[in-house]
Parts: sequence; C-alpha cells; structure tokens
Amino acid sequence: MRLWPECKASLLLALILAAGPALADPALADPAGPAAAEIDHLIAFIGRSTCVFVRNGDDYDGAAAAAHIGEKYAYYRADITTAADFIDLAASRSALTGRPYQVRCPGADAMPARDWLLLELEAYRRAPQAP
Repeated sequence: MRLWPECKASLLLALILAAGPALADPALADPAGPAAAEIDHLIAFIGRSTCVFVRNGDDYDGAAAAAHIGEKYAYYRADITTAADFIDLAASRSALTGRPYQVRCPGADAMPARDWLLLELEAYRRAPQAP
C-alpha cells in the first residue's frame, strides 16, 4: 500500500514544524531551564547594583546597565545557550567598539564586567536555590 509512506512523511513533517521553534531556540525549548534562571538572576543583579557601569567611556547606573544588557540579550538570544554565552555576547563588551565594559563598585577598584559577572554567577550556582 503506497499511502503509508506518504502518511508517515506527512506526520513527520507536522511534528518537525510543530517542534521547530523549540528546537531552534533553547529558551523556548526549556524556558525554566538553568541557563534562563541564571541569566535572569544576572540581569536582576546588575539592575539592583549600586556599582557604576562604564560603557564606551560613559557611566551608567545599574538600572540603565540592566536595560541595555537586556536589550542585547534579546538581540543575541538565538546565539545564547548558557549563562557564559550571555556574559560574553551581551554583558561584557561593546558590540560597536569592542571595548570591554568596566564596573566600579563603592570601595573597590574598577574591574571588567565579565569578571564581575562570572564571580556573581559562581556565587549564584553555589547558593541553594528556592524550589
């Protein structure tokens, strides 16, 4: 019977089309996954920070930095599958100039935003998480 292979192919195509967005975008495949929680935490951490963020020579407060980095995250989201990807692509350097972002916290020397965020990511991963 020649109908079966055609039905099987149609069913397979329908399954691929239905799952396509989830396969193409890891955030859609598992919106509550560990990377999404870590990235959400890092953006919130930036937004709550009392540190000054230096981007291309200009100073920004935590809220402004979080908004900018959130926009970059949305832009690069398809390329981001881990919190480290997020830090490298969206939160550590200017896409226009390539200059690294700096963070100046009260009572501390300025440091690269990448290093500052990796330290926070480590602390977040070590801390017990609420269910």
